[in-house]
Amino acid sequence: MYNNQNSALADKVVYDENATPKQGRWVDYVHVLQPPTEISWGFGTVYINSSIGITYLDIPIAPFNMLKDDISAQFEELPVEAVRGEPVRVGVKVNSTFIEEVNSKYEWIITRVSDGKRMTSSEGLKFSGHGTAGSGTVKLNRNQSRILYADFQMPDSEVRIQFSINKDGKSPEEADLSNNMLDSHPRAVKLVVPVGLEYDVLSKREKLPLNQGAPNTATVTLPRSDAWWTSNTTGALKVTNNTPTLFRAHQVLDNPPVNESSETVTRSPIFLTTIKREDFGDDPLNRKWMTPAPSPSAPIQRIGTVSQEGSIRKNYSYDVTICSKGEDGSDVCTTETRGGTASGSFQNGLDTKAYEVYVYNGKETITKPTFLNKIVNNTRDSFKKDLYWENESYKYNVIRWMYHLNEEGKPYKPEGVKTDAADHGVAVPGQYPRSFTQQASANVEWFKDQGTASSQTEFMKRHYEMARNAAKDRNNNKKLYDKAVFASDRELQKYAYPIKSGYYFNPAGSYTFTVKTVTFKQSENDTADHRDLVNAVINAFRYETNLVYINSDKKAVNLQNHELHPQRGGFKIVPGVLKAEDPRGVNNAVLLEVKDRKSDPSRYSKVVEPIYFSQNQDESKTHAFWKKVLEGYSESSTAGSHTFYKYREYVKNTEPKMYKITETTEVTIQINPENISLYTHASMQNGKYYVKAWVEDIALSTHEYSKLKTLNGIQVLDQIEVTVAGSMFDDLNN
Repeated sequence: MYNNQNSALADKVVYDENATPKQGRWVDYVHVLQPPTEISWGFGTVYINSSIGITYLDIPIAPFNMLKDDISAQFEELPVEAVRGEPVRVGVKVNSTFIEEVNSKYEWIITRVSDGKRMTSSEGLKFSGHGTAGSGTVKLNRNQSRILYADFQMPDSEVRIQFSINKDGKSPEEADLSNNMLDSHPRAVKLVVPVGLEYDVLSKREKLPLNQGAPNTATVTLPRSDAWWTSNTTGALKVTNNTPTLFRAHQVLDNPPVNESSETVTRSPIFLTTIKREDFGDDPLNRKWMTPAPSPSAPIQRIGTVSQEGSIRKNYSYDVTICSKGEDGSDVCTTETRGGTASGSFQNGLDTKAYEVYVYNGKETITKPTFLNKIVNNTRDSFKKDLYWENESYKYNVIRWMYHLNEEGKPYKPEGVKTDAADHGVAVPGQYPRSFTQQASANVEWFKDQGTASSQTEFMKRHYEMARNAAKDRNNNKKLYDKAVFASDRELQKYAYPIKSGYYFNPAGSYTFTVKTVTFKQSENDTADHRDLVNAVINAFRYETNLVYINSDKKAVNLQNHELHPQRGGFKIVPGVLKAEDPRGVNNAVLLEVKDRKSDPSRYSKVVEPIYFSQNQDESKTHAFWKKVLEGYSESSTAGSHTFYKYREYVKNTEPKMYKITETTEVTIQINPENISLYTHASMQNGKYYVKAWVEDIALSTHEYSKLKTLNGIQVLDQIEVTVAGSMFDDLNN
């Protein structure tokens, strides 16, 4: 409506439906503003002088070719691009201007651009619509379109779509064949190659030139040769993010609103966005690991689209001369300036982008290192035993390193995001805590008599050696009989240790052992494992004899001061045993003394070695023991996780420290350290008696070494045989 009065005059009648001009036909009143050509449309206007004023109606004028008998084809549906594996549908619309019904042959040719081979049904190719085969005949009627479809799965190549109808122009006879053949190449169908987000990528910034990188142009044209422009060109190319859950925090650059003098406007918008791993269902940064875990080689794919459409407008004016008859019959003409708005459209566009996120969040379990759980030389004649057991395990939280990438694919620090490394890496929690364990060990060794005076281990033979030699030599110097009075009778020298009852025979011996343990703890303190093993060995020591002593009450007793009952020929023999937990003997005297770290701190030593770890990516800052229990290292046989999935674990810096604790304690058990004289009972019967030191079996019932069950003792640590022949009364009588 002239002067844009459409709204104000909406209820007014301009002309009656099916009305005709008073003179002639409507076509006689069409002012041709832009004549048609063979292939392009023309444009005209009809001006109507009605009761509400002068109105106008725009009239399209068909190309000359449309007035001929013609068959034409055009793409109705043609995706510009598609992702591999995505279903693709191509639609072709066929029209005919023949008055009569005709049958015309058609053919599809759909090929891979990469190798030129035709696609087949094995790739999902099928046909539908008004043609259910790759070639055939379609029935065409005037002014009635026919639609033919081709569907297929997008291969790993661009696809070329060719379609022809009545290719030879023979069925029916047709002069113009220029619009009978279609070819999508090189515009479509492009292969969208997915952008891959690697296993260690949290997000990636993307900078996407739209419209496949080509400029998008819109043009306005004056509708008549005598018109002139009266305004700037205005409008906008609208860019729409169709997938806001994929394209995050998007921005559009180089796309200002249109307000310029030019009749042709070009825009080349650039789409900025961020692709986030969390939008694919995997959010390890916030401990929301994808469940169930996908195959590491099968990425999670999402496809997003960005569309664009828009138009421009530009006002114009032109002069119209209107003449009418005056009262005197003469022509009266007036000139009016009228105006309108020309418009033009940008090309509608749809950009498709595909993204593949690769997911790997670690193994739930790592094959545990093999550790020994056994005692070496665990026999009752071995003085040295080696214990091996798997140390208790400690759970640790781990991290992996992941990254935010910029448009160039380099790590960067997004605003508000904490990064912990110089390369902007982000410490991301590992899905599975790891357990630290190692090979723990202990060595228990009893020293044999070294044969030197300085040795802390002196077996009974050495203690009684001086007195025994004095007896052999029939030496009467009492100072030489420091520990016992051995018989000097020549006929008794055939015995190793001959004595006569009634004389003193002092218990003697000095026995030293060491315990060395290697354990792994979260503290540098002395360990209960070591302390309890040392105490268990101390408490397993036994000093035993079946000699009969006499106490201060003149009673016959064994070494433990237990009274012995008389029997024919002497007393009932009941051996007496000394041990650390019961060290008192005859006359309640302390006959066993333990010398350990309590009496001498130098008997204990400890070496603390940190089992260092760091979440720093420098591999040298992580101890080899850690690498045995963390994923991503050759030491744990999981180096492939790092090689193939960019996954390697580090212990968080805030986790407790771990230490290797090596402790050594030396213990000496001394028998009768004060050399208290103990007298045998004068009525002790003649015969063979023994004095021996031995070690009882140890039940390992606490700590992790309890899995070893029993540490066997030593059946004979030290032993002598004492022969009683006669009594002190024999010497007195002589």
